[in-house]
Amino acid sequence: MYKLTVSNANQYQFIANPIDDGHLSLQSPALELMVDFAKESPTTVGQDYPATQALELLRRSSDQLLLVFDGKQHFLGLVSSDQLNSQEIIKKISSGHNREDLTVMDFLQGRNTVKALNVQDVAKATIGDVMFALMENGLK
Repeated sequence: MYKLTVSNANQYQFIANPIDDGHLSLQSPALELMVDFAKESPTTVGQDYPATQALELLRRSSDQLLLVFDGKQHFLGLVSSDQLNSQEIIKKISSGHNREDLTVMDFLQGRNTVKALNVQDVAKATIGDVMFALMENGLK
């Protein structure tokens, strides 16, 4: 077993930061830019998760979307920060919904409309390849 030395943090003025050398290009491997859910867990919520809490969750995190699952852990779809914002919540309230009753399901983009890329394909692709595929399919 390797013995670690614990010291007072007062001696450290700076902390380590990830190196961003700014050298990503269209020829860079796509996996350098994309999140592999097998390695990094996405932010997930249940289908009954309150919309106002989901909005706060998105605001506090760097995530732009939440993956929504049912009680059996089946993927139902996603809610993006574009779909779930104060303005969209107000629209629902003005159409007769109770603010407290709104859940992520009221803003869900169902999995049947979500576009996805195969991780094995992405592993072989460049950032440019992904951008071309997205543009070719009308996605941003």
